[in-house]
Amino acid sequence: MDLRTINVEGVSLISGTPDAPLEESALVVKLWRTMKYAKKSPWKTPKRSQSMASIYVIKPNVAGYIIKPLVPAAEVLPETVLACVLAAAEFTGVSRVYVNADLERLPTTPCLDDEIPACTPRKLENDHVRLSLSHP
Repeated sequence: MDLRTINVEGVSLISGTPDAPLEESALVVKLWRTMKYAKKSPWKTPKRSQSMASIYVIKPNVAGYIIKPLVPAAEVLPETVLACVLAAAEFTGVSRVYVNADLERLPTTPCLDDEIPACTPRKLENDHVRLSLSHP
């Protein structure tokens, strides 16, 4: 996959899902647009579009990744998206931000034990996802 990278204020903004396993913490920013409808309109005609964003922190560990939602879903102004992403990167202390990366297709670290087949996601409390080694 061809990834496009832009460096802004010491933060690398990378488009797409990483090809290699992550070695340090990173952010994943998902951006999308929705239509807001008028509440009292019987025809459900769109009133205006909304730009939405969600931000996740990804931390690699020995068993895989820990994925925590920093901002589950929020409306953002298109002109302030970059400022919001850079502020989140500074807040969390990361130097890489992946834009619209697929969290379910993150490359896994190779498993060290031949008896353990793969690294698989496991749900934790508070909607955290931990990618960890699965035992047969």
